[in-house]
Amino acid sequence: MPAPAGAQAGGTTPFAPLLRLMEAPILAACERDRPDLIVADFVTFAASKVALQIDIPLVVNVPGASALLILAARPPCTEMV
Repeated sequence: MPAPAGAQAGGTTPFAPLLRLMEAPILAACERDRPDLIVADFVTFAASKVALQIDIPLVVNVPGASALLILAARPPCTEMV
């Protein structure tokens, strides 16, 4: 399954480098407290990756114009560095 555009760490969006910084803390919090659901912003790639990795349902918040829904409709990232 391909990763969303720019989702690779160091990709083309300003949010992609945050994946590397956010993944470990999100994973640690989810493993410690095991939420029933993760609610994340559409550019928080680490939340999508962790939800898929440890099988927690994910709700993605897409604020703003409905055109942004195209980005949120892509499958979760599975091939990130």
